Amino acid sequence: MSGAAIATVDVAAPELYFPQEGFGALYRRRVLNELLVRLVDEVGAETVAEVPLDEYGVAGAGSLIFGVLGCETTLVSSSEGLLERAARTWRERIAAEPRLLCVRPCDLPDPKATFDLSWSFDRLQAEPAREEVLAQQARVSRHVLIIVPNAWNYGQPWHWLYHKVCRSRCDFVGPRRWLALRPVAQALEANGMEIMRRGLIDVPWWPGFPEAPALARRLMRPWAAPPKPDLTNLGVDADQITALLRKAERATFIERSRVPQPLRALFAHNLYVLARQA
Repeated sequence: MSGAAIATVDVAAPELYFPQEGFGALYRRRVLNELLVRLVDEVGAETVAEVPLDEYGVAGAGSLIFGVLGCETTLVSSSEGLLERAARTWRERIAAEPRLLCVRPCDLPDPKATFDLSWSFDRLQAEPAREEVLAQQARVSRHVLIIVPNAWNYGQPWHWLYHKVCRSRCDFVGPRRWLALRPVAQALEANGMEIMRRGLIDVPWWPGFPEAPALARRLMRPWAAPPKPDLTNLGVDADQITALLRKAERATFIERSRVPQPLRALFAHNLYVLARQA
């Protein structure tokens, strides 16, 4: 893909965002889309796979930017229902069709180096066979981008305690070993990949504790039923989304600052590692 074509892509296009997911998710999608556009340009990606497909929020939303960029995009999940919802998202938002691959992420059938780039967001730590998933991604991809939750975000202790007290399960609080980049990088290197860089993404001022707003509402109004977001209505309110994106941009003062990375890491919700075939 040419740099000129990428330069014309609007990462603030309303069709890429879903206010019903919440402001934190909209902020994250905004800064993540910027990173993904730069990455496509950097590695010259024309074929992309999301392995495994993110199941949090609106299905298929994370890879929409690749469709806008014209990349041939494959979405991988063992859930047919999740893949069908993702395909609907693509059709309704960008009038495009991704390739759907219904297999376990550790059983990818594609030949070696099929994809210019494979990536995942916040799903590796939730997979029972993490090393096998990374081995498959290293086999079928020229480049691999893995994004995981950040165990050192200042909201993580409260997030962990919340689920401990509630005796509930959450994919974003553990296993703690995989909320870091070292085991990811080591597994990729063990499969013949070279680490290009490590970094932070999604670095706002609020804590990495997605249940916090709902918890605050419950404490202030314990008699009120919590609102449930409608993730099936994919209509676009361009004015609303544009206003929220402007608000999100104002909140990037830590993300875009020159504060040393160790300090910014306390606010980062996610960490990423980018690797290539050696």
